[in-house]
Amino acid sequence: MPNWTSTTYVFRSKEKEPIEDFRNNLLSWTKSKSLLESAWEGSPYWLGNILLNAGFKYNEKESGFDCCRCRGSIQDIGEPVEETNSRDEHFFYFYIKTETAWRTMPKMWELIIEKLYPEKIEFGFFAVDECNEYIEAYKPE
Repeated sequence: MPNWTSTTYVFRSKEKEPIEDFRNNLLSWTKSKSLLESAWEGSPYWLGNILLNAGFKYNEKESGFDCCRCRGSIQDIGEPVEETNSRDEHFFYFYIKTETAWRTMPKMWELIIEKLYPEKIEFGFFAVDECNEYIEAYKPE
């Protein structure tokens, strides 16, 4: 039985449209039937299902499944937010929370963003694995 890592990812952009589109895609993908019902008990929240919906092929060389782990699921998708930071920069963001086996899974999000929203969306995350007293952060700004 794996230890579970809880991770909050924040996806942000200077443009509203990519954030809204990505969030709407995630909502749609997690409310539809899983594209691989034999995996992860057919859960549409399974991270592999997100990769499949993003256009990656299962068990195909050079696919998202070939070069990253997706053992886990989405637990929550936050509302979109529009903000201006202390440097007067305007941006849009939303968060998702995941629970994954053993560690964080940022590689899959890099692949999805690279494929669907190149140079439009960036992300950071904060992860905690309470069993191993493990904490990890990436781009905390």
